[in-house]
Amino acid sequence: MAVPGRCPGPRDAADTRLLVNDIEAMLLATRSGHGSARPLSYQVVEELQSGSLVRLLADFEPAPEPVHLVFPRTGMIRPSARAFVEFASDYLGRREVEASSL
Repeated sequence: MAVPGRCPGPRDAADTRLLVNDIEAMLLATRSGHGSARPLSYQVVEELQSGSLVRLLADFEPAPEPVHLVFPRTGMIRPSARAFVEFASDYLGRREVEASSL
């Protein structure tokens, strides 16, 4: 859905023409040449590596923020929850290494 609006930030410097609430829609519009986007680094690792997307204003990127997975170490933890924590830890750790190498 296209909605005219203002881009939040200092002095609302950029006038937006397309606002989306879905990462795939945002990336599709960006890849199609409809402007720039501000995705999270892990969402575009492959695109940055392949060169289909490039970083703009890298000197002005915000500092990275950590991701925390919080769960009880003692007692019973569901096997599905344990599997997710193990998968996410491996996946996010690998992505951090990949993103930092760009």
